[in-house]
Amino acid sequence: MYLIVTASSDAYIQNKIIGNAYRTTDANTGLAGTLDLFKLYGESSLPDAEAAGAASAYALDTDSDGTPETSVELSRILIKFDYDKLSTHLTKNMDVTDGSFKAYLSLKSVSAGQFTPKDFTVDVFPLAQAFNEGVGRDVISFKDLDACNFVTASFTGATVNAWNTAGAGALGTLGAENLDAYNVANFGEGNVNIKGSQTFKTGGEDLRVDVTHLVSASLTSQLSNHGFRVSFTASEETDSKTRFVKRFASRHAKNPYARPSLHVYWDDTVSDNTENAVFDHDNNLYFQNYLRGSEANLKIGDTTYSGQNCLRLVVSSGSFSSTVNVSSVTGNTPAGNPEARTNRPGLYKATFSVNSNDQTVVRTGEGYEDKVTDFAFKSGSLAFTTQWQTPEQLTFHSGSVTLRQTDRYQGNFTSRSPEIQIVNLADEYRVSDTARLRVFGRDLEAEYNEKYGTVPQKRKSVIYDEVYYKVVDALTGDIAIPENRSQNATKVSTDSSGMFFDLDMSSLHVGRNYYFAYTVVERGTETILKAKDLTFKVVG
Repeated sequence: MYLIVTASSDAYIQNKIIGNAYRTTDANTGLAGTLDLFKLYGESSLPDAEAAGAASAYALDTDSDGTPETSVELSRILIKFDYDKLSTHLTKNMDVTDGSFKAYLSLKSVSAGQFTPKDFTVDVFPLAQAFNEGVGRDVISFKDLDACNFVTASFTGATVNAWNTAGAGALGTLGAENLDAYNVANFGEGNVNIKGSQTFKTGGEDLRVDVTHLVSASLTSQLSNHGFRVSFTASEETDSKTRFVKRFASRHAKNPYARPSLHVYWDDTVSDNTENAVFDHDNNLYFQNYLRGSEANLKIGDTTYSGQNCLRLVVSSGSFSSTVNVSSVTGNTPAGNPEARTNRPGLYKATFSVNSNDQTVVRTGEGYEDKVTDFAFKSGSLAFTTQWQTPEQLTFHSGSVTLRQTDRYQGNFTSRSPEIQIVNLADEYRVSDTARLRVFGRDLEAEYNEKYGTVPQKRKSVIYDEVYYKVVDALTGDIAIPENRSQNATKVSTDSSGMFFDLDMSSLHVGRNYYFAYTVVERGTETILKAKDLTFKVVG
């Protein structure tokens, strides 16, 4: 599953000096089109009140004469994402403890021809207190007053919730009081630095920072989700160098694909081999139980079956019989207990194999007896009965699976000619929908060589073991959901009916039309297919 969560609030706070007269620490930029990150060293004269006062972090006494004379002007970005949709998946098939679970903060760079600093590092910290986005737009004179700003995080009624240190500057360990953001936390492995970082070489790069540990901590109730603080690294905020200006698009940018986003993805694939089981290799079979249309653990009498080795599978043909254990599929992490992994309700998995040289007799007749190996090497396939049983050997479901030889050729190094098509795609989906899309596979090369009769036949889908999808904006060509192979987040699943995948429409933008593109990895080659003629629209 690949989810893209857009920001629910963002702003940047700053203490810029205007006309060498005053700082705009009470200005708000909540509705600005960009998120500006800058640091100005000695570019403005200190306002009179600061020049006559004591030295501070932003009014430096660099010549040690007891009087501050050097100004520092600084900005920091605040951004928050709602995790409601993620929490929904947490109860289904998202396991934040699994190695495939990843979360990345993504900010798109904006350049309007202005100078951009280079060779700098940006840090990302989780915020310790909430902030208001505000309604400020003025990013020239900074005349729009509201919270959040450099001094104030938020308003609660008539109560002003100030930053503990100006600029959301109070960093410390999770659990300590009077902090604005956290840089150290214990998520089960002792106190560690939890900031995320990225170095910008040219200055024109987009920001993409791994925040997996922070998102998973919030989803498991170890860390309150107040958002992130994005800022120059500490040494660059305090050195004697100007860095102006690194701009990112805000959530109010006109281009929806430029807005801040949180990319969260994990492996939720099901690779059932009912339709492509082979000899001499492991084959996975899944069993799903439903109660009135909802996934539910199998219950027989007063016994509910769930967990490791809770059931058994008997695979048999003639005198051949093999019994393997069946276990629940783990797939989610309960909130508040990151160490626990719960089972996906009613979903069970068994793994079995049959050797092609097995000498067990499976069929006899007058003057002959056929063994497993005879079918494997002469006809190339053998059908087996599958019996799903309780540990007490009560069969509650029977099915079948046919094992075949792996594809073998002499002097033929060409791949198949795949074609992929979704057979149940609707014209429109609501943004709140999660659609299960059925994929039909064809091999055009094999079809070309077939001999056709006069009787219509129902063709079964060709199963391709490795198919990845991506979602493309039909108008602009922007990649709305990118292909992901490293975590199998956009890999197509397989079951006894063919191929499928689930798509959460909340990752897409209302009012836009989309199409799918596929990459089929087959026999050492990759085939890219674009289904531009089959589009769908996301509506509110």
